[in-house]
Amino acid sequence: MTTRAAIIWFVLAVALALGAALTGQNGAPGSATVPPPSRLLLAAINDSTSLRMHRSGQAAINMIQDRADGTWLVSREGGREWPVEPGRIPALLRVLSGTTGTIERSREVSADATTLEFHASDPDPIASIRVDAASLAGRTLVEAIEQTERRTMLIDDAFKRAIAGAGPMSWRDRRVFPGLPSDVSRITIRMPTHTIALARQSGRWGIRSPIVARAEASAVASVIRAMQSMELNRFIDDETDGAAPTFPDRTQVALDAEADGVDPRTGERWTLRWQLDLGGVAPKGGTFFARLQRTALNSPHAAYGPVVVELSNDRLASVPAAVEAYIARTVLDVPASDIGVVQLALPGGPTTFYRRTTDGWLTSDPTGTSPGIELVESDRRQIESLLTITCQARADHVAILDGEDSLPGGLDATFLGLSEQPLEACSVFIDDGTERPQLIVRSGRVTRAYYITEELAEWISSR
Repeated sequence: MTTRAAIIWFVLAVALALGAALTGQNGAPGSATVPPPSRLLLAAINDSTSLRMHRSGQAAINMIQDRADGTWLVSREGGREWPVEPGRIPALLRVLSGTTGTIERSREVSADATTLEFHASDPDPIASIRVDAASLAGRTLVEAIEQTERRTMLIDDAFKRAIAGAGPMSWRDRRVFPGLPSDVSRITIRMPTHTIALARQSGRWGIRSPIVARAEASAVASVIRAMQSMELNRFIDDETDGAAPTFPDRTQVALDAEADGVDPRTGERWTLRWQLDLGGVAPKGGTFFARLQRTALNSPHAAYGPVVVELSNDRLASVPAAVEAYIARTVLDVPASDIGVVQLALPGGPTTFYRRTTDGWLTSDPTGTSPGIELVESDRRQIESLLTITCQARADHVAILDGEDSLPGGLDATFLGLSEQPLEACSVFIDDGTERPQLIVRSGRVTRAYYITEELAEWISSR
């Protein structure tokens, strides 16, 4: 439950309790007897799985619990469902279960009362409450209807105030992606010029479009946190200042996330998809219309939406739209100590290898008469520096090259694991046209630039 919701329901509980304690009239003028408080409801309404509120001349409001995870969904009759703020309805049920008041045997609730029904598995309600339209001195007349009896009581009007106006529709969760988990499987960011597709496989994130490359895990985690905390300004159906906007089947700007799971009862895989489609600019400056929904494929969880909302531009600014922001900043995703062999070669030229052993590093024997010769100390330091940069250092700059671009005068570099399994093939060259020399590493279409020492730059250039 949010802090705001907790405070609201705490105040409601206190007000109801005080009202019950202070209610001392029994309908008989001049009576000095204070009747004992009675419970409003005797039925176990905490077991409710759906609620229905209706009043004369207005569309009914339905609240249904998603049994897969306990989330409550709310909608007007015939409208689209959306989650209720976490904890709102359970808190309401707990408060009403403990509410007491004074029996009023000589009074009746008005015909235009608001009715709240509590349902479980049976179509007939567990109980109902009819709330009078009028209040007097901070108290409200209600009628409690249960299977075996009905009674009219006077209670504090805090409950009536809670359901007044938009009532449960104002309890809707204002998060753009309610219930989005941290372990989502895929994220798609669609812009007018490109689409960024991110996917998690075996616990590691990768970019699938517009290039194929390793993704920076911290950048993806930051986007997920931004999506989890993103809030909307308002639901469009809260206002009557104009018709809600329409959306094409495929908008130019969208943000989606998918989470996968397995149904423990059937063993079937399921997918939940949260979708945000951005529409046009809203009348208020700096805001946009957006369409939100969650769809479910083979999932026991509920789908909901679509609903149209207004969203501030700064909410979306927390999600980078450039693919470079998601590219991993390291060339290799393994510790330097896990590199067993480094191979360097000029394009079309001979290959020089550097092989790790228990005694140190060996390099190619130019005479070919031995499996390798021990690396001298100065060379050993440079090969270790190269591994530190490619395995641990974060690139100072990342760029994406067009398919035909190439690096001038570079070396082909291949990194193998301790079992000599291939890990990465790339090309490297030294850019000495800057104030400090830079090592440029190209993997596919991705280039990463690192500032390095003069000593390492000279060593690589001399290979």
